[in-house]
Amino acid sequence: MQEKSSIDLLSNRTILRGYSRHREIFLARLGTYPPETLPQFLHELTHQWCFNSPVGIALALLHLEAAAIDWSKDTAPSARQRARDCLLKAMVALTLLRPVVEGMALFAEFDLMVTSYGELCSKPVLNIATLFRDPSVHIQFGRGSLTANASEHNKWSCSNFLANPFYALRTSPHLIDRKSSLLSSPFSMDGDAYLLGYLLMKSMWVSSFSRFPRLLDPDLFQMLFRSFLFSDSSLVVRLLDPSPCTNESFRQLALHIEGRLLEYLRVPIQQLATQYEEKNKGEPIARVGLMHEIQRAPWEAPALVQDAAHAVSRSLERLARLAFDDSSQKFLALSQSLIDQREAMTILAVDASFQHNTKGMMVITCNGLPVHVMDHKLRNLPDKGQGRFSIHLLPNSARQICLFELHESRELLVDVLLSPPEDGQSEERERNLQAIAQGLSSRAIALELCENAVERVKINCGVDWERTENALRQAAAKTYIPMALLFATDRDEVHTKMRAGGFWTLLGGDTTAVEYLARLSCWSSCLAGDPLVELCRLHGFELNEANDLLINYCASVGFRFFTVGDKGRPLCIA
Repeated sequence: MQEKSSIDLLSNRTILRGYSRHREIFLARLGTYPPETLPQFLHELTHQWCFNSPVGIALALLHLEAAAIDWSKDTAPSARQRARDCLLKAMVALTLLRPVVEGMALFAEFDLMVTSYGELCSKPVLNIATLFRDPSVHIQFGRGSLTANASEHNKWSCSNFLANPFYALRTSPHLIDRKSSLLSSPFSMDGDAYLLGYLLMKSMWVSSFSRFPRLLDPDLFQMLFRSFLFSDSSLVVRLLDPSPCTNESFRQLALHIEGRLLEYLRVPIQQLATQYEEKNKGEPIARVGLMHEIQRAPWEAPALVQDAAHAVSRSLERLARLAFDDSSQKFLALSQSLIDQREAMTILAVDASFQHNTKGMMVITCNGLPVHVMDHKLRNLPDKGQGRFSIHLLPNSARQICLFELHESRELLVDVLLSPPEDGQSEERERNLQAIAQGLSSRAIALELCENAVERVKINCGVDWERTENALRQAAAKTYIPMALLFATDRDEVHTKMRAGGFWTLLGGDTTAVEYLARLSCWSSCLAGDPLVELCRLHGFELNEANDLLINYCASVGFRFFTVGDKGRPLCIA
C-alpha cells in the first residue's frame, strides 16, 4: 500500500489508496482490514471528520458558487468579482486550516487512545472499533456512546477491543520509523506543514489537560477542539457573506481563524468540555441531510447558529438563481451530490467483470478472481459484462456499502456489507441506500466539472495564487509557530534550529535521542509502568536512561518537549 491517500476538500471525497490486489479487495468486502492499514484509516477519517462540518460545508459552497458563476456564462464585472472573492476566501481559510487538519490527523495516528477520562466516542474511533475489532466481539451502537453489550454504557468498558488495535499500531516498527521521520522533518508552514501542525496540536492538548484533567482523554480533546474550530458559526457567516471583498476583508478572515486558535488557549476549558459532554451524551450517532452538522455548539448563542444556518440557506438560493438555462440547471443538479454525500470514504474503486452463475446470481470478478456476489434476479441485466466495483464507508453510521456500476447501461447496484445491528430492513432504508448510491456515482463526474470550472475562474481573474498563498503562510507563521512552540523559552532560537530538520537538527544530529523520543512518545500513548519498562528493555535501553537523556536535552535547548509524569510515565510534547 505505497500510494498516498487523498481527500478532496470540495466534495470531502476521501479515497484510500493501495487496495488493488485480490486479497485486499476480498478482505475489504468482508469488512476486514490488516493492522498495517490502521494509520491510513486514522489519518483520512480525521480529515474527513473535520470537513464534514459547518465550516467544511461553507468552503464547499464557496467553490460551488464560483463554479456555478462560470457555468452561467455571466461576464458582468460583479459576477466575475464574486467568483474571485469566493475562491480567495476559500484559499485563505484552507491555507490557515491545513496545518491544523494535518496536525489533527497525525495526532490521531500517534496519540489517540482509549482512556477512562472521557465517556464519548468520536466518529473516527467508532469506525476504528468497527473495522479493526476482534471479530468475536459484538459492538452495539447506542446514543452517544459505544458499548460492548447492552449492560455496559461507556467507552472504558470497551477498552479491550478499542485499545488492542492502538497498542499493536504504536508498538509496530513501521509507526516508530514514521514518527522518527516526522520528528526529523522541516519545521515550517511550507507544504503540508506536518511537524508544525503536529506540535501545534500537542501544545493544544497539553494546555487543555493542564487546565482540565478529563481532557487527558485524547479522543475527548479532539472532539472538543474540532467542534470549537470547525463548528464556528461566526466563521461560517464570515465565509458566506456575499458582500464584495477588499484586501481588508481577507485580512480580517485570516485574523479570525488565527484568533480562534489563540482563543482556545484562553477559554474556560472545564466549562466548555463539561457542556460538550452533557450535550452529546444524548445525541444519536448518525445524522442525515445537508444540515446534519450545522448544530449548536453548547457554548454558542442560538442566534449565532441561526445566522450560520441562514447564511447556508442564502448561499443555496444564490446557486439556484444561477441555474437559468438547461446547461447550468444540469450542472447544479449534478453538483448537489458534492453537498449531499460529504460523509462517504471510498476504500477502493476498481474495474471489474461480472457474469451470472447457474443460480442467477451476479458474480463480480477482478483479474479473473471472484470478489463479490450480488442477488439482483428481479432486474433485467445482461448475462455478463464490465463495470466499476467500489466499496465505501459511511462514517456517520459506521455502515459499509459496495456499488457496482455497469459500464454499458450505467445500471447501478448496491449492497450493504456492514451495518449497525439496529439498521434493520425497511423500504425507507433501501430508498436511502439507493439515493446514497446515486449520489456517490454522480459525485466523480460532478467533481470533475466543478474543478474544471474553478480552474477557469482562477485563470481569468488575474490573481497570482501561488504568491498570495505564500504570503498567507508567512503571515500565519507568526501566530502558528509560537503556539506550536508553546513550551520553548526562546521560540525564535528553537525555530531557527528546527527549521531545516526538526528535532534532528535541534538535538545536534543525535539520531539516538530522536529515536528514543519517537519510541517513548508512541509507546507511552498506550503503556505505562512495568510494561513500558519491559518494552524498553527488550529494545536495548533502560527507560530511566532514555528519560534522563531527553530531559537534559530539554534543558540545554530551552524547549520542554519531554517530561516524566506519574509513575515514571513519559509525557512527550512531540
